[in-house]
Order: sequence, then structure tokens, then C-alpha cells
Amino acid sequence: MITQSLNKVLSTKIENESLKMKRNMDRLFNLLDSNHISFPQSLILL
Repeated sequence: MITQSLNKVLSTKIENESLKMKRNMDRLFNLLDSNHISFPQSLILL
């Protein structure tokens, strides 16, 4: 029972973190776009 709720909390936290990271990446790319800085394709694929 405890394990289940712990798993739930953990997965929610991980989800939130990855969303946050995605937002930061989007912001970064928007910033770069607005400054007309081009990125190597390989970096975008990461």
C-alpha cells in the first residue's frame, strides 16, 4: 500500500520535472530563434 502511493508520488514528480524541462527547452529554442542562432541538427535530436 505504501509502496503504491510512493510510486504514484514519484511518477507524478518525474512527470512534472520532464514537463518543466520541456518548457525550458522550448523557451531556449524560442530565444535562439529570436536571436537567429542556428543549432546543429544533432543537438536538436537530443
